[in-house]
Amino acid sequence: MTPNRKDWPLQYRVLARLAMGALALLVMGCLFILHPTRARLERQKAEIERKTDYLKGMQLPLDSVLLGERLRDAMRLLEGDDDEDMTGLLAVARETLEEATQPLDARIRQNYGDNLAFIYGATRLDSKDLQERIIKEFGEGNPKFLGMNPEEIQEQPVWQTIAKLWTVREILGEARDAGLEVAPPAADGKPSVTAMPIVGYTLDDTSSGSIYLLEFPVNATFSGTLAQFLVFVQSLQDEQRFIPLKRLSIRTLPPEALLAGSDNAVDKCLFTVRCCAFMAAEGTEPQPPDRGDEVPK
Repeated sequence: MTPNRKDWPLQYRVLARLAMGALALLVMGCLFILHPTRARLERQKAEIERKTDYLKGMQLPLDSVLLGERLRDAMRLLEGDDDEDMTGLLAVARETLEEATQPLDARIRQNYGDNLAFIYGATRLDSKDLQERIIKEFGEGNPKFLGMNPEEIQEQPVWQTIAKLWTVREILGEARDAGLEVAPPAADGKPSVTAMPIVGYTLDDTSSGSIYLLEFPVNATFSGTLAQFLVFVQSLQDEQRFIPLKRLSIRTLPPEALLAGSDNAVDKCLFTVRCCAFMAAEGTEPQPPDRGDEVPK
């Protein structure tokens, strides 16, 4: 006959209850304290291994003292050193970005004040008026010389269309001042000047990277002499302007008259170029409804 626990002496029953309570506490400690702690240690171990592999892959020292020295050198390179009159890479990057975006920034400040006012304040009327003035000024009233995709204009934010038109105007103005002429539209109807799709630049190679700079490329075809074209190219990059030449093709044109006894030198060419203006992408969000009817210059 198996004795009932109720028949145990009192001291045995108390001891059994204490043992069961201790066992329950031990189990609860394992579940709620030891297991989470072990999991946390495993995560920390994996993180240390990941960082160690990263340091090895970058050929960086694993010693904390040497790594600290390398870090200080890197920060000095980034931020500069006033004691040694050394400009940091961050300051150089800011200055370069300001120079690259100067042409469009000047237009924005003149017409809207700042980027946010431009993005949220540009109107369809602004865009239409600017396009008509460019056609009148450089295309002799012929709208076919300027290639602007109507569907793209309707779909893209207004400020992007205006930035493209400003870029077109800058390039055509410098070409005219250099003595070049806008070539007539091609026989197949291809326009002489085309505003291309905008290009965005990011700090990494992933598609989800944040865009920090916008490029507004323009294709244009001009006729003129090599001397005039050199003047045009030099005018695209100076202290007040940065509109670099990215692509170039040159075709010679036959002499206008072939005269016996003359040298019949080829003095004119067709220059097809792609030039770009830039704008800082900070704050470039879709614009709200139109405001007013002020016209950009």
